[in-house]
Amino acid sequence: MWLDATLDPDELHHAIQFMLRNGYTPGAEEWGIFDHDDFCGVNLDEYESLTVVSRIAKGIAEHGEAFAAWVNYVGERNEEALDRFEDHYLGHFESAEAYAEYILEETEAYRYLDEIPEGLHEYAKFDTEMMGRDMEIELHFIEAHDGGVHIFDPRF
Repeated sequence: MWLDATLDPDELHHAIQFMLRNGYTPGAEEWGIFDHDDFCGVNLDEYESLTVVSRIAKGIAEHGEAFAAWVNYVGERNEEALDRFEDHYLGHFESAEAYAEYILEETEAYRYLDEIPEGLHEYAKFDTEMMGRDMEIELHFIEAHDGGVHIFDPRF
């Protein structure tokens, strides 16, 4: 029987009890997770806590694949880190270089290039490729299924 994992743990428990009472095996008392869908690569144990299942399912429902990537990085039982997903998630970008370009735009760093004397503009630029590589030292990059990357700052 398939259950909606985004239910609260108590609701999941009641749904499991209903399944056991009304299943193919009269008097069944045990249950397990033998298959799951839409968990974006998060593997659940056969006897995973319903609290953990619910927390992960709700996070994926709200944030998508990025939350699943975070779960795989910090662990499904790291409640503090899971609760702080939004504090650590920097976004989805095409590449580390694209993230470097985004940072330069957000901080208005490109305006400094406008202050360079005439005739030197073609020689001045930011090396976003190197910036992206350097950012990979402190930040955590996880490949997304669409070919981009999810970026997390694990330092907080």
